[in-house]
Amino acid sequence: FQILNIKKYIKEEIDKQVKSKTIPLMFFFLSMFSVSSLFFTTFALAKLTSTATVSGTIFSTKDFAPPVTILNSIPPNTNTSPLTIIYTSDDSDIDHVDLCYYFNDGIVENCSPNFDFNFPDGEGTYYFFTRAIDTSGNTEDPNIDLTNATIYDITPPTTNYVVNTGSTSFSGLSLLSENNWTIIGNGQSLADNSFQLGIGDSDSIDYLIQRLLLPQNLSSSLTFSYNYSSDDISEYDNLSVGVSTINSIFPIFSFGGTGTTDWQTISRSLLQWAGQTIDIYFKLTNTDPTYLTTTILKDINVSPLDLRTGDTTPAEFLATDLGVGIDTSPAPTDISIGDTQINISSIDLATNIESEHSISIVTLPPVVLNKISSSTVTIYNNTDSAVDLSTYSLDVGTTTILSGTIPSFTSQDISLTVGTTSVGLLNNSFIVDSTTFEPLSIAIWQRQSDGLGPWTRINAPMSFDLQSRLSQSKITFTVSGLGTTLANMNYEILYTEGIIPRQIAGTILPHTIDSNGTASRDFFLGTCSSGSCTPASGIGSSFVVTFSGTTKTFILN
Repeated sequence: FQILNIKKYIKEEIDKQVKSKTIPLMFFFLSMFSVSSLFFTTFALAKLTSTATVSGTIFSTKDFAPPVTILNSIPPNTNTSPLTIIYTSDDSDIDHVDLCYYFNDGIVENCSPNFDFNFPDGEGTYYFFTRAIDTSGNTEDPNIDLTNATIYDITPPTTNYVVNTGSTSFSGLSLLSENNWTIIGNGQSLADNSFQLGIGDSDSIDYLIQRLLLPQNLSSSLTFSYNYSSDDISEYDNLSVGVSTINSIFPIFSFGGTGTTDWQTISRSLLQWAGQTIDIYFKLTNTDPTYLTTTILKDINVSPLDLRTGDTTPAEFLATDLGVGIDTSPAPTDISIGDTQINISSIDLATNIESEHSISIVTLPPVVLNKISSSTVTIYNNTDSAVDLSTYSLDVGTTTILSGTIPSFTSQDISLTVGTTSVGLLNNSFIVDSTTFEPLSIAIWQRQSDGLGPWTRINAPMSFDLQSRLSQSKITFTVSGLGTTLANMNYEILYTEGIIPRQIAGTILPHTIDSNGTASRDFFLGTCSSGSCTPASGIGSSFVVTFSGTTKTFILN
């Protein structure tokens, strides 16, 4: 009965206060009653922010409608940190707002009042939403909109030369040792010096690592073949390859996503790390143990020579990016006979720019000189089709006209007396290949690899030679007669840059000597710093070479 009288009294007093004004429909519930005051909670159908005073008694109103905030447009990708994120709201009684996010495909919610976002989980995809709380304590029901996302990517893309496995090539015996690989995680060694990373269903990071000292000034490249496969439904698993030094890590190749690739062979110059001790690493990341991600690696080679090939098809490049994707990358580049250096770099969609680096390719003519003895000159066909020899001739002091055809990828002997120390091969009276050598006697002067390798002396006591590639600021050093390892396998090359004396020194390692007892290396005459290499200028023509205590002087043009 008392409650009914109170309700009646309230109604009368409110009518006096608002008179003919219209107020929203309200439901009143008695929450507390005392002699001195009455407190009521108002459940409103619309927002009320005022208080009503009835004869000295205060009635509080409370808003139960949650606030609403909207995120402004967020860039789909960025390499900027912090990223300022802005929201808007029509609610005027917001107490505070948190910026929340999910990282990649995770389920962990992270919230902070800081809207200058600094990407605390590193590179990846961030899905944003806001959660506001108003002055009445109502919490916003967040709107999870997948378009409110950005990919944070600060790693430049990688670009590598794609080796045409359909043609022959040569880059010397690998500086890597088959027995020096270290496997960390779920990996295993397979037959034929190949490896598999990612064995079984596991959430892991697997490594294949080998440490080596790159010789001073060596123009070397890392070449390998890979086959990547992932059953994952997301795209966060990946293979990355890089070079690690005592101070830094340099990614040089990356590939990720779902599905399976065909076998791919790529090559990347290591010239910028010449003279340093480096770790070459292959890293496979599997983010979800529910799915299998694996990579098979084979034919891993750190070459002592620039790539030599008889293939003149345009050079192609593979640009990859684990983040936002590629924006611009090198187009196929025409290759001509001789030395070709191609500078390459790519840019990703987050505007990360890859440091420019180069690939050197030595392209041999279709038909070349291959082996020379005192009574025979051997030529070789570097192409995948037969070549008509009717336009070819040999110059050994006298001219010998050739005839017939030479099948693809085969050699052909021409019997004649070689009484000079130089031989030339001509096509339509133009020289296409030539070589100069010391008197042969019983020795044989031949390419280290059929059709492609540098020249070296066979069937003789230890000997060495220096060949010019000065158009590319490079020289090629070859050693032969190493059927047994000598007590002293050290070399030293002295030359001048202007008036400044320069030196290249190192050691021939036993596992880099081929079955004919030969070894070879390409050296860059210049300096490398911070990833870029500068050729020397004013190089003198005289080179003094010492190997195993024996010294010779070479005059190069």
